[in-house]
Amino acid sequence: EQAQSQLDAALGLSQSLGDTATGQQADTMETGPEEIGPDNAKAAKKTEGHLQHQAAALKAWEAGSNTDKDGKTAKDQAGQQPLIVLSAPAGIASLSQQSQTLAAGTNLDLVAQRDTNQTSGRRWLHNVGQHISLFVAGVKDQIALKLIAAKGKIQV
Repeated sequence: EQAQSQLDAALGLSQSLGDTATGQQADTMETGPEEIGPDNAKAAKKTEGHLQHQAAALKAWEAGSNTDKDGKTAKDQAGQQPLIVLSAPAGIASLSQQSQTLAAGTNLDLVAQRDTNQTSGRRWLHNVGQHISLFVAGVKDQIALKLIAAKGKIQV
């Protein structure tokens, strides 16, 4: 239940801020079920490969099992899909002394209800195939976006 509520909250925040960003001409987030085309238009619907799929598949997990033989928990998704869910109320640490890779065939969604912090001791690189859309909802009368270089130049 804790995992489901956290996943539902992540989906809700992604959709809410995504809709706000889209309303301000930023790119639309692909949370599902519609794919978003390169022109930022909604395209074909698909049943998997997005955040909505994961939330619905987790809700339907017991469908067809001994605890839900009639499949009543399954609405939009089939039960018992090959899905791994990691959940720990006090937190999860994934550590390696070497490299670590996260890869996804469609979308990689990182959602924090509060802050996302990234620190790199050497370089921070993002290589994007088509374009970047950066949106900040902001707070009135406060700085919404900062780009600061302690040394060197900024090139935009």
